[in-house]
Amino acid sequence: MKNRVSYKNLVDIFVIEIEEDNIEVNEIEGLPEEYYPEPFNIYIKIKNIYKYPDRVKEYAEACQFTNYWGVIGAAPAIRTYAPMTYEFQDVVSPVLSNILQREFVAGIGGVDIAMFTYCDPQSIQYHRYQEPHVDYPTRTIRDNTELSTEARGKSIASVIYLDETFGTEILTAKNKRISSKHLLTSDKNLMRWQGEELVSFNSNYYPEGSNSHYEHKVTIGGEYNSAVFYYGDMLHRPYFPGASAEDLKRGRLTQTMFFDDITGKEDRK
Repeated sequence: MKNRVSYKNLVDIFVIEIEEDNIEVNEIEGLPEEYYPEPFNIYIKIKNIYKYPDRVKEYAEACQFTNYWGVIGAAPAIRTYAPMTYEFQDVVSPVLSNILQREFVAGIGGVDIAMFTYCDPQSIQYHRYQEPHVDYPTRTIRDNTELSTEARGKSIASVIYLDETFGTEILTAKNKRISSKHLLTSDKNLMRWQGEELVSFNSNYYPEGSNSHYEHKVTIGGEYNSAVFYYGDMLHRPYFPGASAEDLKRGRLTQTMFFDDITGKEDRK
C-alpha cells in the first residue's frame, strides 16, 4: 500500500558540524568545591549544533509522543524515542572529552536513539515552581556497571533547544551534607543514592515561595539550535518562570541526551 509508512533518511537529518567559535565553556560559581571540583562545575554551550535544525524539528514533531512513566520518569512533559544516527558519539563525545579531559560515551538508549521532550503551555504554567532534580549515569543504573570512585554518580546531561525558548536553571540545596556514599539534603524528596541503590525520585510541585530551600546559581541555554552540557548530579530544572508569551502559546520542544563519564573504567565495551 502506497504511503503506508513514512521513510526518513536519517543521515540527511542528523548532521553535526561543530565550529570552535560556537563553543562556550563556563564555570558555575558557588558550588560546594568538595563535591564539584573542576571540571564537575563546568557547563558547555554549543551554538548551531545541528546543520539542518529545521529538519530535526520537523522529524521530532512527526513522532508519536507519550506520557508513559517509563519514558518520561518524573518529567512534567511528554516524550518520544526515535531512531537517530551516531553523530553524538562520533562528533560530540570527542569534543566533550577534549574540553573536560575525561572520557564519555553517549548513554541514552544507545547512541542511536533520540529522545525528544515536549512541554505544552498548560504544563509550563502549572510547573512554574517545580522542584529541581538530579540525574545519574544511565549505564550505572541499567547494569550496575562499576565506575571509579571519582566517576561514580557522574554523567553529562544535555539539552538541545528546538525552539527559541527558556533555558535550564542550575541550583544548590541549602543545608546540604555529603558523604562518600550518600547524597543527603534537607529535602527528602530529592533523587538520591543510598550506597549503590536509587531510593527516591523527585516528582513534587510547589506553589510560589515554598521552594526557598534552594539557591539559584545560573540559568543556561534557551537559544534555538543551541545545546548545553552539564554534569547531571547538579540540581537543575527547566526555567519555567522564564517562559515567554510564545512559549505559553506553542509550548517547548527539546532534545535530551546523556553522556556517561567512563573515566577510570577499565573495561570500556
